[in-house]
Amino acid sequence: ITAGPTREYLDSVRFLSTGSSGRMGYAIAREAARRGHEVCLVSGPVALPCPEGVERRLVASAVEMLAACESLLDQRTCDLLLGVAAVSDSRPRHRISGKPAKEDMPDRIDLVPNPDVLATLAEADLRLVALAFLIQGLIYVFRAVRLRVLLRGAGGAEVSIRGLTAASAAW
Repeated sequence: ITAGPTREYLDSVRFLSTGSSGRMGYAIAREAARRGHEVCLVSGPVALPCPEGVERRLVASAVEMLAACESLLDQRTCDLLLGVAAVSDSRPRHRISGKPAKEDMPDRIDLVPNPDVLATLAEADLRLVALAFLIQGLIYVFRAVRLRVLLRGAGGAEVSIRGLTAASAAW
């Protein structure tokens, strides 16, 4: 489970981020562990304790989150990957050394896209069932990153959840 925000540093102290508290991802991790599942939580910076029975890896940036997830997937079998983190869409092309005075900050910041963590992981392993929790236009939706993988394993049984079609076996 990925949770929390990511931070994309402009310099040693300033960063771009999202307003995610991480509470939803941590609640899902806590409940999954309570139900007896082995849970690995890859978390951006949050002010939350690690849920009991959950293995947690702390990261800051989107690139670090992707690397931590790839490392976990290399080490063990994953039945379900839930993307609940609010990963920053972009990062500064160049990080400024130190902390410049505000009058020395550039007028513009050149941004480059961050990797799509869940899509990258799902592309790397077509057997992986990956679901992403998104906020778009302040509407919460779950999105199947690899819908065709979900449908392949479900024998064609489908259900509609919040207007999205997905395999019932995966939900």
